[in-house]
Amino acid sequence: MVADRAFLGGSAGGGRMNVREERGSGTVLVLIAMMVLFATAVAGVVLGNGYVARHRATAAADLAALAAAGQVLGPQQPCSVAEDVAIQNQAQLVDCVVQGSEVEVVVEVTITGPHLGLDDPRRRARAGPADLDTTET
Repeated sequence: MVADRAFLGGSAGGGRMNVREERGSGTVLVLIAMMVLFATAVAGVVLGNGYVARHRATAAADLAALAAAGQVLGPQQPCSVAEDVAIQNQAQLVDCVVQGSEVEVVVEVTITGPHLGLDDPRRRARAGPADLDTTET
C-alpha cells in the first residue's frame, strides 16, 4: 500500500510533503529577481550615458565647425575658435583641418558616470559656405 502511494505521486509518509525542504525558496527567487532587475538598471544607465555622450559630441562638433567656418575670413584662427567652442561644450578638439573656406573638425567627449568599457565618442563635422547655383536652367 505504501508503494502504491509513492507510485501515484504521493509520498511514502502518508501524502504530506516535508515543509522544511521548501523553506526559504521564495527568498532565493526574490533575490534572483532583484539581481536581474539591478543588472538591467545598471545596463540602462551605462547605455544611457553613452547615448547622451554621443549626442553631446555631435552637437559640439557641429557647433565647433560652424564657429570655425565663420572665422575663415575673419580675424581669428578658425581652429582656435573651434577649440574654444568645443571646450565650452565639454568636448576636446582632436583634429581641425581648414581647406579653402571649409573647415572639418573632430571632437571627443568623455563619458561621465559608469561606462563599463564604452569608448568615448568621437564625432566629425564639416562646415563652409553653401554651393549656391544662381543661374537658371
